[in-house]
Amino acid sequence: MQTLFYKKNEKHIKYFILFFYCILLFSSAFMFNTPNQIFSGLKTIIEHPDVLIVDYFEVANIGAALLNSSIVMLILLIIVKVQDIDPNGPVISAIFTVTGFSMFGKNIINVLAIILGVFIYSKIKKEKFAKFTVIAFFSTALSPLVTRVGFGSELIFPFNYIFAAVSGLLVGFIMPPLANSFVRFHQGYSLYNVGFTSGIIGMIIASLFRIFDRPLEPIFVVYQGPDSKIKVLIYFISISMIAFKLIITKLDIHRYKNLIKRSGRLVTDFISLDGFDMAIFNMGILGLICLIYIEIIGANLNGPTIAAIFTVMGFGSFGKHPKNVLPVMLGAIIILKITGSDLSDINSILTVFFSTTLAPLTGEFGFFVGLLAGGLHAALVSNLSYLHAGLNLYNNGFSGGFIAAFLVPIITSFREDKFNE
Repeated sequence: MQTLFYKKNEKHIKYFILFFYCILLFSSAFMFNTPNQIFSGLKTIIEHPDVLIVDYFEVANIGAALLNSSIVMLILLIIVKVQDIDPNGPVISAIFTVTGFSMFGKNIINVLAIILGVFIYSKIKKEKFAKFTVIAFFSTALSPLVTRVGFGSELIFPFNYIFAAVSGLLVGFIMPPLANSFVRFHQGYSLYNVGFTSGIIGMIIASLFRIFDRPLEPIFVVYQGPDSKIKVLIYFISISMIAFKLIITKLDIHRYKNLIKRSGRLVTDFISLDGFDMAIFNMGILGLICLIYIEIIGANLNGPTIAAIFTVMGFGSFGKHPKNVLPVMLGAIIILKITGSDLSDINSILTVFFSTTLAPLTGEFGFFVGLLAGGLHAALVSNLSYLHAGLNLYNNGFSGGFIAAFLVPIITSFREDKFNE
């Protein structure tokens, strides 16, 4: 009876759960700050430069960051709902990633122009926007550009807002053809494909700023305050995902074993292949893995850390599972320890969590390749942010694309030689 009800109402259940988390984030905001503090903080979030790393917990307050995140999530859900899209793995991974990054880098204003740019592209191509919705959401990786032009340039009103909107529209407009092309570069072995594409675009834009003597100054603002209440919230989200699975269907270890056998290479939609119930269970497990790691290293939760956790969880519906992420994370941890990095430092945490963009390498080629990929990623990622001056929020996706493109031809070459023998 339980399974029959789920199968008949799967689409409605997906929307119910997604809106539940949106409402949860919204209501949680007022547990941390007063309405006046929250709305004042929201104004600060909209106007503050967003290049890596700007933690909205610190520049505003936790309540404002959660409210911003919930409103952005609501916007995305409305876009999906209006098109009557049945949320699949790519859609849910995009929603959770953007929602997470709305605690550092994205806000209710700077994401809209980019999404609209992708929408215009779809209309000119005379194709349904639904085909490009996922790319539109992920394209907001470059949302700091909109804020930089709108609030950080020397342009006077209203030209600053006009140029900000135009810059966002242009980024969104060129993203679909570039993202579809660049996926061939890493052959689908880096899950953050739009992150790689955004890195290329951001690198070109940053170069233009520099050549016209308008360099983008790096910013580093991270919250270091108490995190007990926010930690309870993220634990609740992770555990509730596991609970939702147990409510809508019985626990089936055999089905989960089937899920973690998959390589995760693009495009591996766990919702289509294994069902939404197994995907959300996997998302909850990944969330707990990230939280346990935070506990082990003695780090605090803040905006960037939660963004990373939400991203890992989101991709639990689209390519990531414990079996393919843990070797990559371990590889990154080993290199960070060897080089004397503090594992509780925010950059180290982000490197470890976001290194899981390379999870498909573990899934396809095994534990030791995943270990190697994570280590190489940790070595490379810190050297790339200068290229795009922090305009690309998915810097780890930029790095992951290069690592996958470097490793895959070498590995497959030896595989072919062995097969030919």
